[in-house]
Amino acid sequence: MTKLKNLLLSNKFLISVFLILIIYLIINFYIFPNKSNYSINQTQLDGYILDYKVNDDYLNITLKAKEKVIIKYYFKNLEEKNIFLSNIKLGRKIKVKGSLKEPSSNIIFNLFNYREYLKSKNIYYIMNADNIAFQNNNIDWLYKIKNYIIFKIEKKPKAVEYYYAFILGEKNYINKDIYNAYQKIGITHLFAISGMHINLFVGLLEKILKKLNINKTVQEVLLVLFLLFYMFLTNYAASCLRAVCFYIFSILNKNLRLDLSRKKVLLYTGIFLAFLNPNIVKDIGFLYSFTATLGLIMIANRLYYKKSIKKLLYTSFYATLFTLPITIFSFYEFNPLSIINNLVFVPLISYIVYPLCMISLFIPFLNTLFSYTIQIMQNLALFMNIFTVSIVMEKIKFTFIFIYYFILLMAVIKRNFKYYLYLGILLIIVKLLPFLDSSLYIYFLDVGQGDSILIKDKFAQNTILIDTGGQFSYNDYHLASNTISFLKSMGTSTIDYLIITHGDFDHMGEAIYLVENFNVKNVVFNNDDFNDLELNLIKVLNENNIKYYQNVNYINLYNNKLYFLNNTIYDNENDNSNVIYFNSNQFKLLFMADVGIKVEEQLIYQYNLKNIDILKVGHHGSKTSTSSNFIKEIEPKYSIISVGKNNRYNHPDKEVLKKLENSKIYRTDVNGSIMFKLKNNKLKIKTIS
Repeated sequence: MTKLKNLLLSNKFLISVFLILIIYLIINFYIFPNKSNYSINQTQLDGYILDYKVNDDYLNITLKAKEKVIIKYYFKNLEEKNIFLSNIKLGRKIKVKGSLKEPSSNIIFNLFNYREYLKSKNIYYIMNADNIAFQNNNIDWLYKIKNYIIFKIEKKPKAVEYYYAFILGEKNYINKDIYNAYQKIGITHLFAISGMHINLFVGLLEKILKKLNINKTVQEVLLVLFLLFYMFLTNYAASCLRAVCFYIFSILNKNLRLDLSRKKVLLYTGIFLAFLNPNIVKDIGFLYSFTATLGLIMIANRLYYKKSIKKLLYTSFYATLFTLPITIFSFYEFNPLSIINNLVFVPLISYIVYPLCMISLFIPFLNTLFSYTIQIMQNLALFMNIFTVSIVMEKIKFTFIFIYYFILLMAVIKRNFKYYLYLGILLIIVKLLPFLDSSLYIYFLDVGQGDSILIKDKFAQNTILIDTGGQFSYNDYHLASNTISFLKSMGTSTIDYLIITHGDFDHMGEAIYLVENFNVKNVVFNNDDFNDLELNLIKVLNENNIKYYQNVNYINLYNNKLYFLNNTIYDNENDNSNVIYFNSNQFKLLFMADVGIKVEEQLIYQYNLKNIDILKVGHHGSKTSTSSNFIKEIEPKYSIISVGKNNRYNHPDKEVLKKLENSKIYRTDVNGSIMFKLKNNKLKIKTIS
């Protein structure tokens, strides 16, 4: 035991284990990555239900078979839905028939990658189910308990979504707008089952067990068993896993008299979990929980003699500092006022909301009181959103993260103010980087069957969005939320000009959402009469005091101009589209929107458009555009077709593709989003695929 103690106490041993872990992670992620046990041709799966969620018209199941698989099943009618609801239970065995497909990857740079997210949870396929058959009703006793808790939650008349969040760690039930409000003020970590919740649980149970005069060793065994069960209840959420394992390792450290510091116990906990499941290092919940806990352990001695308000302020400040790179890396913005916001919400949730949630689950008449506290919390969050200060920062590199944590650790260890000053300078430098970039960027964003083109000017002088794409027809998801996240990932917090080429839904359907959720300075319409979609947008523009224009000839860029070529009024919306041209460092770009062959002929008659480098092909590659004469005249080097996968119009047309065969063709349905970077007369092209 003494040898083990000396070994674990040794810093050299800890560093050696950490380096071995790095090698192990590299092997797991890049050399021998995990693969599925299934072939994509598999049509039948047998397993049991790990988790499920019922939406309006479909069922989403996490099935445990040879491996975890996401099952999607669309109800045929309301009667079938009710039958499923009466039969579905966690732990119940089912047989599923359908077709497997890979999860979707990200279609826009820097955004959330659903495929990689599922891979981090060892899920490789989604099955679109044609039939689900329930097997016998023999359910493991652990799942029977969890089903009972879900039954108790569902019977609650109010605030059901918060019972799911605080008891089972399921945050997806919380209203999206409310959750966004929590996110903006920087308190969403309080809804993840982590150290705070575990400490409250342990503290409460310890008091109960002490009053029952139970032996200390038996107490610890019972607490560990309960926490292991609680991990099961939360589907082994990474933040809960970290907190529970840290508690277990702390007990072992004490009982085995290893005398490890809390910091080393935490580090060994993290290393152990990473060896156990390498994907945990990609889990944001785990990273938040681990780094925040590490920071608080490192400053624990400073908190000991502080008064409660100062202690809370120090806790909030250092938890924010230690998790800041994760916030920026994941969301591309942070709210410095979150430190203050946490002073209010940490005690509110820790000492009132969370305990009341646990108690009211089993004491029904307290549900109304719990509901009132939730309402107060929500209103408080919405109120604090008024004062939100959002600092947008471009996607950071790992070099920044390494330098940041090195400086932060020096600041904590040496207690020297100059290191905090260095941190501030580092953040300012990262914030200013886009303004030092002399490149011109053109992004053709994948918005399905629609158009959206983003131009980021040299030195971030102007950000121009040409069209927004149209909205998906299900749920409350907005394509423009992708655009907003992407803008933030480039360090951009403003659209200087939103250009609406014409009033069709697939080009401007997301404009209102964009204007209401992002800072748009100016909007440019085409030259014909406004249709209903455009009038609805203008109403919102007037409400938000945003300027809008028609009959524009050009827009000034940094040392350049963006020209509007189509000034003739035609008898249809497509032909009245804004056609945009500009020349940057001898690279000529032409964006054709949805104009047809008649307009193309007029443009080559009116302007000198020879030797176009980058052509945004008209009308998604429809045969109504892109005539042979037009292509012969402009001779594009690169042709971009913005088009949706398997669209009902069969775009792009085969004849159009043949006409463009002398150019390099990029398609958003094949390549995803496409980037053209122009710098010093050099062109760099990158696709998301």
